Amino acid sequence: MRSLGLAFPVWLLTALATSFGPAPIPTAGSDLAGSDLAVMDTTIVDSVDAGSVFIMALPERLSGKLVKEYKPIRMPAMGWMADRSFFWRLPSDAEGNYRFEFRAVRDDASEIVHLRVFVNPSDG
Repeated sequence: MRSLGLAFPVWLLTALATSFGPAPIPTAGSDLAGSDLAVMDTTIVDSVDAGSVFIMALPERLSGKLVKEYKPIRMPAMGWMADRSFFWRLPSDAEGNYRFEFRAVRDDASEIVHLRVFVNPSDG
C-alpha cells in the first residue's frame, strides 16, 4: 500500500486556502455597514510606571457619535471609574502588559473599547 505522505495535507490546505477568501471589509456604502459586522472595536494603548496611579480619559466620541456612558467589563482589582475616566493604582511590583475592556454605550449602539497598558518596572 502506498502512502500519500505530506502530499495529501498540502493539497488539502491549498484547496481550503484558495476556496475561502479574506473576510469582507465593511465600507460606508456596503450592505455590511449597518450590520453587527461593521462594528469595529477601539483599542487604546498607553504605558505607566509601576507603583504609580494610571489615569485615562476614555474617548468622548466613537465613530463620530457621543458616548453616553462607559461600563467596565474587565478591570483590575485596584481600578475604578468616574464618568469616562479610568483610574488604576498600581502595586510597586507590577510589570508587563495588561488588557482592560469597557462597553461604550451610545444612543444607536454600543461597542467594546480595549485598553492595553504596558507597565514599566519600578526603579526601587
